Amino acid sequence: MSLAFRSRLEFRLVLAVGLGLLAFALVAGLFTYGSAYQHQHEAARKLQQQLVATIQAQAEVAVYAADPLIAGGVVEGLLANTVVAAVRIESARGDFHRAGGKWGGGRTSRYPLYSPIDGKERIGALVILQNDRHVDRMAADAAVRQTLLLLAQMLLAGAIMTAFLRVMMVNPITRLTRDLAAIEPGSGERVTVEAAHAEDQIGQLAQSANSLLDAAGTAMAQVRQTNASLEQALARLTQKDREKTRFFAAASHDLRQPIQAMRLFLDALKQVRDADERARLVEAVEVASRSLNELLDTLLDVSRLDAGAVVPRLERVGLDEIFSWLDGNFSPLALDRQLRFKLWFPERPLALHTDKRLLDSILANLVGNALKYTRRGGVLVSFRRRRDRCLFQVWDSGGGIDAEHLPHIFDEFYQVDNPNRDRAKGLGLGLAIVRRTAQLLGYAVECRSRPGRGSVFTVSLPLAALHMSGDAATAAPAAAVVDDRQFRGRHVWVLEDDPLVGNALGDWLISLGCVVSIFASAEQALAAADKPDADFFLVDFQLAGAMNGFDFLDAVRRERAGPIHAVVVSGNTSGRFIEAAERSRWPILFKPADPAQILARLAEAR
Repeated sequence: MSLAFRSRLEFRLVLAVGLGLLAFALVAGLFTYGSAYQHQHEAARKLQQQLVATIQAQAEVAVYAADPLIAGGVVEGLLANTVVAAVRIESARGDFHRAGGKWGGGRTSRYPLYSPIDGKERIGALVILQNDRHVDRMAADAAVRQTLLLLAQMLLAGAIMTAFLRVMMVNPITRLTRDLAAIEPGSGERVTVEAAHAEDQIGQLAQSANSLLDAAGTAMAQVRQTNASLEQALARLTQKDREKTRFFAAASHDLRQPIQAMRLFLDALKQVRDADERARLVEAVEVASRSLNELLDTLLDVSRLDAGAVVPRLERVGLDEIFSWLDGNFSPLALDRQLRFKLWFPERPLALHTDKRLLDSILANLVGNALKYTRRGGVLVSFRRRRDRCLFQVWDSGGGIDAEHLPHIFDEFYQVDNPNRDRAKGLGLGLAIVRRTAQLLGYAVECRSRPGRGSVFTVSLPLAALHMSGDAATAAPAAAVVDDRQFRGRHVWVLEDDPLVGNALGDWLISLGCVVSIFASAEQALAAADKPDADFFLVDFQLAGAMNGFDFLDAVRRERAGPIHAVVVSGNTSGRFIEAAERSRWPILFKPADPAQILARLAEAR
């Protein structure tokens, strides 16, 4: 049935209107039928009364005169009307009677007849039998006609109402639905309605639909943005994974080199008897050891930067102080390599709000590389202001860098001219540390180069970091040199779960004249004496028992109720441990630690 309509909405609307009108028509039809039926009977009664009123005088004359001819005319006149079935005229004395028609069951009416002389004396009666069958048939016909007329009117009203609803409601909703279905979410298109519906429910429906389209567009934009972010994050993770693989491959190679050299030197040392040759081999082992330590320290710097364990300590630093430091550290090297080394910066007093230690590290890497890779000419380090930035620039007249290498020079272990990983040419971590350190300070680093002409590395600082005048903060004093004689005869506790390392530390401390006690765990050390009575504590972080090095030193400090001389040495360089170490009160050294550093830290009381 719904196929005859253009939409289900139209079908349902017409059905609802039709059923409502049908129910109303049935109720109204029943009421109309009953009302018409009753009205027709009342009309028949009134017609009968009118006939009687018309002919009553003739009937009174006929009874008074006892004239059958007049009485017959009255009877025939009444019987001529279809609502009258039978008529009878009778006198009060019963001596006159005239009747006509067929008598039977039905509604009978009696009308009194009075004397035509004085109009008061009752002389007879006019009896009329109503033709109920005819009247009922007339009433039913009239009721049916009126009911059919009412139904026709209802149908016409229903058709008009359906057409009105189709024009005013169904068609706008159908167009709105069609337009809404044709709009692609997120396209920015909107549905519109005619001006006549702008303020009614159709207009409100369109506004709601547009709100939903806007919400869907916003949601889809967010989904696209999220997907793009996820894709970028996945690409970064994939790139990081490749970089990590390359990083560990290069680190493994560079770590193996000095270890291999040390093993070979030590094996040769076992075979050599000549004192001079043994001294040479010992020196070679020390060189390999320093090389390994340098690499591990550099890797630790990278790890600390990645873990966020390096926190900038900003201070006012004079620009002349920075350039004096560069001059003192690199002029001798440039002179030794027969290169010009020039510094250019404004003469007026300027200061930077920066971390001098980190900024020195950046500039030292860049200037050191420039001097290393420049054969002729020289290196210029300058400072200048450009719009809203301050620029440190390191210019060199070296061989330059090909454009294909420029995007990768800040990657770990990436070296342009060192495919064989010659350690004499560096580790390939300097520029990676430069980039990480600059990012930590909020600086930008970039490189421009022309092969055969040279390169310029630029460190860009925000203008807010520059102070036009003011005294620079005093540089931190250099660490004091520790006299190892203060350790002679002193008691040192060594806590180390690796027996090889523990014994090596013990032998080294004994060689300094110390009394040494070695423990594999904190629990073993605390159980060895009622009260820890050592003068110094050299503790590994990761121990054999449940307590770590921090826990042990905290327990000792509580037991002794005062500061102690202690240092924690660890080979753990994970980001999580580095963050924990930064928060700890105890000094930390990472393996392999330099003996002088260990003694300097042990001398500090905590």
